[in-house]
Amino acid sequence: MPKKKKKKKKKLTLQQMMWEDRMTAEDLANLSGQRPVRINVFQRAKKIKTWSRFVQLAEQENISPAEALTLMLAHIKRRWLKYKIIQDPDQRGAILMLLSWQKKMGARKLYQHPNLKDFCSWTGYKKLSYSTFQDDLTKLSQALGVGKKNTGAFTENRRKRETASRARSGRKPVDLMKRIQEQIDAGFILTEHGWKKPQK
Repeated sequence: MPKKKKKKKKKLTLQQMMWEDRMTAEDLANLSGQRPVRINVFQRAKKIKTWSRFVQLAEQENISPAEALTLMLAHIKRRWLKYKIIQDPDQRGAILMLLSWQKKMGARKLYQHPNLKDFCSWTGYKKLSYSTFQDDLTKLSQALGVGKKNTGAFTENRRKRETASRARSGRKPVDLMKRIQEQIDAGFILTEHGWKKPQK
């Protein structure tokens, strides 16, 4: 007895389900041939300049202004260092004091010192782990413009000083490939302890 072939159901994509074969004439008239437009709400939010516009957009997203404010305050609480310490001009003196203490005694000693407790009471900073404290010190120094700059200028200056020192002393820079080839030509063998003459 021959087997009957099963008909495969045609799988429709989401677009196919939404468009002409599934939509009524009224739906098509409402769309008037236009496809839905994607809106990036984050880009739209960056363009807000006034509080009235903020309230309007919050209502468009079905969020009451009270809910939006509680979300903002929770965000500020999580990022206290950025919003309430770095961006607050009244805290500049406290930041400068903390950085001067760091310069005098180092970050490790400052982490366990009573001066850090004073800074915490002035600014509301919460002392967490030591690695977080180091990251926060870096952010504070960069915010004031006194942090370490990773422009590559230090490496460039060091290279110039080393070449000038070699020129003064008469040493030539070592050509590593040339030196290895000379050792191979002389009959040396590379072992795990370095270059050695073969034993006879």
